[in-house]
Amino acid sequence: ANIWGFVFGVNFNNKINIGGGFNTLSKATPFYKNKMTATDVKTDSLVKEQLWFYYWTYYLEYVFYSTKHWQFSFPLEIGLGTAQYQYQYEGKTVTDEAHLILPIEPAFSVTYQFNKWVGFGTEVGYRFMLVNNNKIKGNFNSPTYNLGLQIYFIQIFKSLFPHSKITKKLNSLSE
Repeated sequence: ANIWGFVFGVNFNNKINIGGGFNTLSKATPFYKNKMTATDVKTDSLVKEQLWFYYWTYYLEYVFYSTKHWQFSFPLEIGLGTAQYQYQYEGKTVTDEAHLILPIEPAFSVTYQFNKWVGFGTEVGYRFMLVNNNKIKGNFNSPTYNLGLQIYFIQIFKSLFPHSKITKKLNSLSE
């Protein structure tokens, strides 16, 4: 299954990163099931339910090796969200079998920083469902991998506004 997401975070002394983000099952991932529903005239209708899977995530990342361009780390994400089916019926969106999910994802990460503004990162890990939706057939425990562009917004800000009070404060925090 394709799960798409984004994260934002802050770095402390090139050793610890913390942040948060959002992950969701790609709409292009075709997880559907058919469901019979009762109508007002007591006949059954067949609808197609689509699986929705999404969660907010918080992460803590320990950087164990760092050079000017390379960074190796162990991130740990924990999420809180829901897994459910949804379908359209008589012009309304109906949610079915919704339940809390709690995934945890330990991983290994490698980042290459092209310059002080942009980098590229990759990550491999495993998603463990501490709390899963037992009403939905399927197992969301899974190996994970991420590929992504990393944009260092604070560095861009500091380059654009080198004499601002905020840049001076940011520079004093990183000393």
